[in-house]
Amino acid sequence: MFSTTMSVKARLGFGFAAALPLLAPYELLIKPAWDVIPSLAWLLAVIVSLGAFAVTVLLLLVAIFGINRKVVFDDSTRIIHVTESHLVQKERRFKYSFAEVAQLGVVSHDWSDGPSTYELLPDANHRKSHLIWRLFLAR
Repeated sequence: MFSTTMSVKARLGFGFAAALPLLAPYELLIKPAWDVIPSLAWLLAVIVSLGAFAVTVLLLLVAIFGINRKVVFDDSTRIIHVTESHLVQKERRFKYSFAEVAQLGVVSHDWSDGPSTYELLPDANHRKSHLIWRLFLAR
């Protein structure tokens, strides 16, 4: 079994971290009283604020759409069960027979500052595009 999950703590962490970049637009655009709007300093403040909004949106998307995936190999039935879910999508289940997968490679990435991660590289016989699994935190 290979699995990767995004815990509730991680989702909340990304959600709270998404609020931090919003301090830049407040400090640069709302708090100061701009006398001359189309100035060079105001334009720089707008560009920085747009970047802060982009970071906020990215962090919120990670918190909401961070995927949970589990791949289980059942030797007795010769079926590979794949389960995927995230916060706004109900659980999706896929089943693949061993015959549908021509070859399966497992690449282990050993890190010096954390646990190893694993990458499953299936080679499908019938060119199924959703037969792609990547990094897993647990084996």
